[in-house]
Amino acid sequence: MKAVFIFLTLALAMSQCRQSLDAHIRSLHDQNQEKVKSLERTINDLVSLRNSINIQGRALTPEEINFTGMVNDVEYTYREALQELGELRKLPADSSRLEKEQTLNTVLSELNARADSILQNRN
Repeated sequence: MKAVFIFLTLALAMSQCRQSLDAHIRSLHDQNQEKVKSLERTINDLVSLRNSINIQGRALTPEEINFTGMVNDVEYTYREALQELGELRKLPADSSRLEKEQTLNTVLSELNARADSILQNRN
């Protein structure tokens, strides 16, 4: 009887940990989706500025070359993050996915700060 009680207690504890992990992963994934949505406008603004510079029909200044390079890097990282977000959705809710969601969350935060800085310095 004591063994059954211990087994049931452990099973209940493991179930609660699993539910907690699932909830944490869902929360992080939702945060990542929101960060992607909020970044979309900034990225589009930067790409628009870059494109308007590139079609001027003259040699670019060093500052413009630097700006277009930074926008290219930010846009590439954003596209990679979008792809990663889609792939994470397909993974099971385990510690590996949690780690990947946390990494993506950090990347998106840093990308947002970088994109905002580029946009503010350009304006």
